[in-house]
Amino acid sequence: HQRDDLQPQGSVVLTDPAAGDRLKQGRTLVLIISDGPTLSVLPDVTGKTVDEARNELTSRGLTMRQAKAVDSDTVPAGQVISWSVPEQPALAAGSQVPKGTTVEVVVSAGPSTRVVPDLIGVTLDEARTQLEAIGLEVSEVIENFSATVPEGQILSTDPEAGSSAPAGGAVT
Repeated sequence: HQRDDLQPQGSVVLTDPAAGDRLKQGRTLVLIISDGPTLSVLPDVTGKTVDEARNELTSRGLTMRQAKAVDSDTVPAGQVISWSVPEQPALAAGSQVPKGTTVEVVVSAGPSTRVVPDLIGVTLDEARTQLEAIGLEVSEVIENFSATVPEGQILSTDPEAGSSAPAGGAVT
């Protein structure tokens, strides 16, 4: 048996003596059988860009398939969050797999957007706490007069409550 990138597993790769040679009756004909493609070591492509991951996998004879991008507050957009071999999800970096194996990568779409909460009527400190809890911040405080909202409470926000804002975004 031997590994062969051109012959599928179970196929005869070589014979001894070689095809076309004469073999006396009663002598042994040795068949060399393919064990399938040669092996490649799985690299850890976590944290690499999509192009870097594809290049590394391709250079090892592996194929990359990109899964749907997912939001991540910790991994920058375009970088690999995780990867797996769909047929053998328990495999880890350093495992050996046949060349041609598909590695599926999950890529970051960047931070998810946040919904600006309704802050009307709360204090500035309460508003700051609520915004920081969801990954937003107070950018500017503008004081205005209101006949309906007591002094020291939030009168309005920009963007308005219910609007989307990027993670780390600012609310006035």
